[in-house]
Amino acid sequence: MDPEHGCIDLGGAYVGQKQKRVLKLVKEFGLELYNINEKEKTVLNFRNSWSKFSGVIPPFWNPIKLLDLNHVLRTIDNMAKEIPADAPWKAPKAEEWDAMTMKEFINKICWTL
Repeated sequence: MDPEHGCIDLGGAYVGQKQKRVLKLVKEFGLELYNINEKEKTVLNFRNSWSKFSGVIPPFWNPIKLLDLNHVLRTIDNMAKEIPADAPWKAPKAEEWDAMTMKEFINKICWTL
């Protein structure tokens, strides 16, 4: 828990149908999966301001924020390409990325947050 901001990082939140290895672990450890809420609104807390929205992407009034979100997602995709699936600790920047919190990552690459 981050006492300054009251955030708790619980790790990965979503598992897709193509993530066979993760699904195998879920079954092996007897874990329970929950469907995501696609019919009702999603709650977002952004800079201590609460809002609700429908869909996958929060409706930012500023189009630059959408470009920034796209930049974050593309950066994560490009980083993932550098990580060997069978030995992620061997990625060229494994130690650097492992030592970085999500907050540090966002602060490093986001323009609008």
